[in-house]
Amino acid sequence: MQLQLFPDPILLLIRQGLTPLHGLLEGEERYQPTEQFVISFIGSRTRDEVAADAFARLCARFPRWEMMLSAKPAAITTLLGDVQYAPIKAEHLLATLHRLHGQRGTLDLGFLADWPVGIAWRWLQNLPGVGPKIAAATLNFSSLRKPIFVVDTHILRLAKRLGLLPAKAGFAHAHRLLNGLIPNDWTERDHYQLHWLMKSHGQKVCRHRVPLCSDCPLRNVCRHFTANGEQAMDKG
Repeated sequence: MQLQLFPDPILLLIRQGLTPLHGLLEGEERYQPTEQFVISFIGSRTRDEVAADAFARLCARFPRWEMMLSAKPAAITTLLGDVQYAPIKAEHLLATLHRLHGQRGTLDLGFLADWPVGIAWRWLQNLPGVGPKIAAATLNFSSLRKPIFVVDTHILRLAKRLGLLPAKAGFAHAHRLLNGLIPNDWTERDHYQLHWLMKSHGQKVCRHRVPLCSDCPLRNVCRHFTANGEQAMDKG
């Protein structure tokens, strides 16, 4: 990986390149930290609309999250419906909520507002079933508004094709490397918008099977396109 070959800062160039194509996210809803934690937890490797429907069912069944502490995994699995790995997520979610309540006496994650972002990110990953993406999403997407960049599956693929990450990088490695490339003066909203832009690009253009390289404004800084040339334009 030759990061020094890229313009600096590369993430600023990516944001500038993708904004005219995808636009900026305006008027987004910010959940409270525990709400964002739950929807991020169940939304892993699941389409956004499926996760949103499952989250709505959970909220209808458990108006207060503490009510879920008496639930059985099978009941949560049923409410999760078509969410990927629903039985495993149900078990892990309940275990996480029980541990959180046992440690803090509450399920309100608002206390993380006073914690440094790095410490809060690592602490969340000590909870059952919580990885770097869920932890970062809880901190950045919620009303906590912590300055941390969230890497999902689409962003991981895009960053690897661009050459920002090693081909075998996992989410933890990707979070560390990409957050290290964030300009120092970026706000939490800059982190949020970059996530939105790169995710949208991964979903619509830099797709898993056949990336639409001919429609990509990042071709001139893309290792995948440089290596494959016109073949990338035709076949991905």
